[in-house]
Amino acid sequence: MSSPTREFSLEVVKPQGIEGYGLTLTGRPQYRNGTTDISVSIWGRSLQSVVDHVLAALKRAGYSPADLSTRRKKPFLIREEDGVRLGLLFHAVKPLHKSSRIEAISQALRSMEPEEVFYWFSKCSTGPDAGRARRAFRLLAAEE
Repeated sequence: MSSPTREFSLEVVKPQGIEGYGLTLTGRPQYRNGTTDISVSIWGRSLQSVVDHVLAALKRAGYSPADLSTRRKKPFLIREEDGVRLGLLFHAVKPLHKSSRIEAISQALRSMEPEEVFYWFSKCSTGPDAGRARRAFRLLAAEE
């Protein structure tokens, strides 16, 4: 029996008071069983710093980089592994301002095995200790 997969969608949003656009990543479990959607949004400098990850995930899902624009209304559907990687990345870099830390986390995430990414995503996205897990991941990935 295979484990249920999670569907991920990436939606272009226009946050109020922010120039440009943002992205909201939403993960929906295949089997609900009382579980809820997981959602994380990112915009501004944080998004600009990790847009290469977003474009790579969209390309693997069969989209063109030109599809990512403020005019897009329909969400992008992306693979589970890419959704988990983007979700972890968005959670990790969203509160950061130092580009060197964002870049260090970005590089660390690129070199992680899928199992490690899934582990950290599960810790950082849900539960009462998710905030502490995000901080721990940032410290580990940025080697600070």
